Amino acid sequence: MHGDPFWICSDHDDDCRKAIGSPLTVWVGYRPAQFILLTGAPKTFSRTRGVLRTFCADCGTSIA
Repeated sequence: MHGDPFWICSDHDDDCRKAIGSPLTVWVGYRPAQFILLTGAPKTFSRTRGVLRTFCADCGTSIA
């Protein structure tokens, strides 16, 4: 990522708490042109209709 994010928010709803495993999640938003994935491809899953989550296939870190 490069440059400043265009938004930052904290979230503590049930869906995020269960997906992340934490009582609070901080999301940082960058525009697609500010982000380059250097290796691999993220894995995806959806537990909630309309919500697609991506994560690192190697370590499990949430991406989006």
